[in-house]
Amino acid sequence: RVHGGLKIKNKSKKKSKKKSLKKIMDGQQQQEIAAVYSGERVASNNRIVYSARVGFSIIAGAASGILGLTGVTGFIFYFIASLFIGFGFLLKTKGHPDEFFLKSSSLYTEGLSQGLASFVLFWTLIYDVVHLF
Repeated sequence: RVHGGLKIKNKSKKKSKKKSLKKIMDGQQQQEIAAVYSGERVASNNRIVYSARVGFSIIAGAASGILGLTGVTGFIFYFIASLFIGFGFLLKTKGHPDEFFLKSSSLYTEGLSQGLASFVLFWTLIYDVVHLF
């Protein structure tokens, strides 16, 4: 369960841990708008993406093993599945991941190597169980 939703914008400046400034040109005037992020919520959002990616990698590894994929095709399957989970979180954030994460690229990169390790583990395990034994 997401703590307080995925949204990390925080109206009170007392609890803010990081400020990001955006400059908007409005005619001849420059205005600065401070987007305030709660560090606890950002960390929670990153943990959610990490856990979902590793869990989905386990399922994708099992599916890859059942399908009997070998070699490069298995790794291609992993990266397609990884993009799929990234797009799922992009839809969850309604196309605005910068409101929920410090970097919007963390939707696609958070937990990628740990997910790959879990994928390979379950891919080889399920492949051996289904096709070799």
